[in-house]
Amino acid sequence: KFQFILVDEYQDTNRAQFQFIKLLGGGHGNVCVVGDDDQSIYGWRGADIKNILDFEKEFSSAKVVKLEENYRSTSAILDVANAAISANLGRRGKTLRATRGGGEKVTLIATLDDRDEAETITEEIKARQTTGKLELREFAILYRTNAQSRPLEDALRKNTIPYRLIGGVRFYDRKEIRDLMSYLKLIANPADNEAFRRAVGVPKRKLGDTTIEALAEIARRAGVPMLEAAGRSDLLDGLRGAAQVGMRDFAALIGGLRDKAQEASVDELLRDLIDAIRYGEYLQADSPETARDRSENVSALIDGAAETVIDDGGEVGLRPLDHFLQRAMLIAQVDALDPNADAVSLMTLHNAKGLEYPVVFVSGLEEGLFPTANSMEDSDKLEEERRLFYVGITRAEQKLYLSFAESRRRNGQVMSAIRSRFLSDVPASMLEEKKTIKLRS
Repeated sequence: KFQFILVDEYQDTNRAQFQFIKLLGGGHGNVCVVGDDDQSIYGWRGADIKNILDFEKEFSSAKVVKLEENYRSTSAILDVANAAISANLGRRGKTLRATRGGGEKVTLIATLDDRDEAETITEEIKARQTTGKLELREFAILYRTNAQSRPLEDALRKNTIPYRLIGGVRFYDRKEIRDLMSYLKLIANPADNEAFRRAVGVPKRKLGDTTIEALAEIARRAGVPMLEAAGRSDLLDGLRGAAQVGMRDFAALIGGLRDKAQEASVDELLRDLIDAIRYGEYLQADSPETARDRSENVSALIDGAAETVIDDGGEVGLRPLDHFLQRAMLIAQVDALDPNADAVSLMTLHNAKGLEYPVVFVSGLEEGLFPTANSMEDSDKLEEERRLFYVGITRAEQKLYLSFAESRRRNGQVMSAIRSRFLSDVPASMLEEKKTIKLRS
C-alpha cells in the first residue's frame, strides 16, 4: 500500500520501530530516513543509535546525504559544537558549517558554588537585556536535571525576573516538595489542618479518606485542630483500633519533630523527617527515572534549607524553620505566568531539543552532574551524555555561555566539584574564560 516511506527523527527510533520500517519498506526499498546521530539522546527510553549508524547494512542501496549547512548558529558556536562532539567514536561524522558570520566567542564562566552560578547567570541576563535590547523570551537556561532549577529560580525571583519552566513544574509545586513542605508547615503550626490532611496521607498509613473525615468531624466538635485530636485517646473512641494507633503514632511523630525544630537547622530536621517516614523508600515505588528525579528534588530542598542558615537570618526571634517557611512561601505564592508573557525559559537539556534561542546558558558542567555519575564508567552512556551537551550548544543562535561551579550543595553538604571532562574537548582558543568575583576573592 505504501510505496514510499519517510521517517523523521530516525535517531530516536527503537529496535521494534526499525523492524516495522523494514517490514513496510523491505519489498521496494523506497525508504528515506532523516535524522542526526549526534542528537540521539533517548537511549534511556529505548532509542537505538545503531538504527541510524547501520542503516546501509539493512538497505544496501541507500544513498547518504549529509546536511552540514547550519542556518541557526554563528560559526563561533558551531566550532565549539563540532569540537565537543568529535570526541565520540560512535558517530557517522559531519562538520556543521555556519551560513552566518563569526559571532561572539563562547564564554566559559567559573563560579564559586551553585548560588554564585545562578546569580551570575541572572546578572548576565540583566546586562544583555540592557545593552543588547533583548527581550527575556530570547534567553534560555539549560541544565542536566530538574533539581538544578531551584537556585536558578531563587535568583530570578530575587531579581524580579519572570521565568517559565518548559516541560517541567516549578520547584515548590512539585509533588515531593509539596509533600515534605506539608510536614514542615504542620511542625511549625500544629493548627494547620490543610497541612495535616496532606502529611498524614504521605506515605500511606492505612488511614483512608473516611477515617480522615471522621477525625475532622471529631476535631470540629471538640474545637481543636486535627493534629491535637489525633493525639488524644479520649477523642478517638469512635475510630477502629488500627486507626486510633495510626493517628496517635502520627501525632507523636510530629510532636517529636516539633521539639527538635526548636533548635535544629532545617536541613537536619528534613533529613530526620525523611528517615522517620521512610520517604526515600516511598519514592522508589515510581519508575526508576521518576524516582531519581524526585530524589534529586528532595536533595535540592535540603540544599535550600541548608542555605537558609547562611542567609540574613530573617526576622528577629524566628526559629530557623519559621524563617525557611517564610522565605519558601514568598517564592511559591506567585500567580501562574501568562504563557505569552515575556520571560526567561528554564528547562532540562532533554526538553531543549528542537528549540532555539538567541542567548543560551548551559549550566552545571561538572563531573558527576554533567556527565552524570552513572554514565562515567559506561562508554555508551558517556557518549549519549556528550550528544546531550552537543544538543545544548546548538540551541544557541547568537551567544552561548557555559558554566560550572567549584562546589555545589548535595543533600545539604557542600561538596567540591570538578569541571566537566566535556570542556576539555574544546580548545581553549575557542572560549572566553571568566571567573566570578566571589571565586577570585
